[in-house]
Amino acid sequence: MPERPSKLPYIVVIIDEMGKFLEAAALGLGDDVYFFQELAEAASRSAGRIVVVGILHQSFSQYATRLGIETRDDWSKVQGRFTDIPLVAASDEVVELIGRAIVADKRPFWMLKASNAIADSIRARRPAVGADFGKSLNLCWPLHPAMAALLGPISKRQFGQNERSTFGFLASVEPFGFRSYLESTSLASAGEGA
Repeated sequence: MPERPSKLPYIVVIIDEMGKFLEAAALGLGDDVYFFQELAEAASRSAGRIVVVGILHQSFSQYATRLGIETRDDWSKVQGRFTDIPLVAASDEVVELIGRAIVADKRPFWMLKASNAIADSIRARRPAVGADFGKSLNLCWPLHPAMAALLGPISKRQFGQNERSTFGFLASVEPFGFRSYLESTSLASAGEGA
């Protein structure tokens, strides 16, 4: 006899900006991290009827870096109740996004040649990089093509105490940041005559 379908509903719980809750838990300002353990256990006992999706901008363990060893071990147990599914853009995709985010009317004459040389060098080691990668690097001006190629991989690592995205770097209004550079550098001083 076929099994009758259950009348219980399926529930998907999406926690956007879950990292904010983890930061608060790490600082002792919000609920305890064990809330997430209890939530994961409830989902586990639901026979697939409850699915919990937490969206983080960095790994779960990164939120616990300032905690003591015992507490980090406890957090690691909580993290173990979840499955990590990292969504990371490839470096050439990041370059294309940067090129679309930056609009420049003029570029120095050397930019396209340098972009193509860097693209050829990268393509020699990573053949999957597309033939138009040099054009994508060129569109990233006023970023130097080498910097544009490195920005994606670099942004996946920590900068000091903060994890910063590529676009956090591009939009930063901090002194000596990218926008500060744009406001204080002319095309001539950036290498137009080079």
